[in-house]
Amino acid sequence: MTLEHLGIAVADAPAAVALFERLLQRRPYKEETVEREGVRTVFFGDGADRRPPKLELLEALSPDSPVATFLEKRGAGLHHVAFDVDDLDAEMARIRDAGFRLLADAPKPGADGKRIVFLHPKDTAGVLVELVQSAPPEPLDVLFEGGALSAGVSGPADAPPLVVLHAGVPPLLRRIRRDFRLYTLDLPGGTAAPPDGLVSAVLALLDVAGLGRTALFGASGGAFAALRAAARHPDRFSRLALQGLPSEPALVDTDLASITLPVLLAVADSRPLLEQSLRFRMALPHASLAVVPALDPASEVEVLGGLITAFFQGS
Repeated sequence: MTLEHLGIAVADAPAAVALFERLLQRRPYKEETVEREGVRTVFFGDGADRRPPKLELLEALSPDSPVATFLEKRGAGLHHVAFDVDDLDAEMARIRDAGFRLLADAPKPGADGKRIVFLHPKDTAGVLVELVQSAPPEPLDVLFEGGALSAGVSGPADAPPLVVLHAGVPPLLRRIRRDFRLYTLDLPGGTAAPPDGLVSAVLALLDVAGLGRTALFGASGGAFAALRAAARHPDRFSRLALQGLPSEPALVDTDLASITLPVLLAVADSRPLLEQSLRFRMALPHASLAVVPALDPASEVEVLGGLITAFFQGS
């Protein structure tokens, strides 16, 4: 659970927007009306305009909306604190078991493409707490010569595309999704090199999504497929980042020297992993190495996600 945004109720929305534009030296990245709640929202982000923690300005659209009631009782100011969770339904069950009351029995659609639920402020020191979860990825069926795989599309619709091949790294994907439109192809688990058919699956994903030359991220078992795809179809990819490499370059069964696009190797600060990554660094002509220090899991995800984002934004 991490801080996602602060909600601020405002009586004069244009004046509040102008104030925060001067304070933050940037314009809001999104305005959205939520009719069912009778509210218009204006979102400010931090440096990249989409990254949490964010500010959500709340303007009442009618005298009987919840925000109007709040303004009448308390005036303009902090309305709620929102926390991002991976699984909202599971988190609601945990919250109930911990003795907190929820203001709804089920999640409902909220602003900024989220599923949301609020906690009773009497149980949270008088502060209204919101739990939010990004909407699940839009499903995409990928048919290729070797069969079919499931894919998903998520992240801001106007963000640059990033194809992700993975065997299960949800927290990291949630971090990267702040800045990219993700096209995720779920690969079978395990560490054995995938069959050549998975390269066809990657190309099929590009075609069905209508993507041109695109950045590519391979994680865990997806690192194999990403290396093979980049080596055999260099015209389809612009940059390549890898996390969770196999133990030896020879296991990839690919001419790594033929990969001429920029490559980022992201690795944890561990001697065996560093030695393994250095072997790949020597085999890839245009690779750089990013070492993530040993931190708590949430901090490691934030650091790794930041490194990967910065690398792809440099393309």
